[in-house]
Amino acid sequence: MEKNEKNLRLDWLKALGWSLLAIIISMVFLALLHDDTGNNPRSTLFLFGVSFAFVIILTIACFAICKSYPKSVWYTPVLCNAMVVSSILFGIPMWTWSLMVWIMLGIGVLLSVTGAVVGAVMGRRQIMQKNNGS
Repeated sequence: MEKNEKNLRLDWLKALGWSLLAIIISMVFLALLHDDTGNNPRSTLFLFGVSFAFVIILTIACFAICKSYPKSVWYTPVLCNAMVVSSILFGIPMWTWSLMVWIMLGIGVLLSVTGAVVGAVMGRRQIMQKNNGS
């Protein structure tokens, strides 16, 4: 067994590690968006800025992970969006976020899945070009 084959078998661990890092980053952004009490209403500009940055970072993370490890396209978007989906389903009552935040998080999930698929396609092309050139 060649060294390349061993590395390919362990690539899923690297992709999993990067996806777990994206989950930790998601928790930080969602903590910024969360307001338990409702006593300290946050400005719309703040909510938009945090949710926009969150969407961009999550999309770039999914793209980069799937470009480097194309086979991870099946689980990277799911793991990266795990905190968003779980907070929507289980954790945060609907009245604590504005409609704009809900829309931005939905856009974020769609863009991260799209970024993952595009990254996987680009990663596969690079691998094929590298194999054909060698």
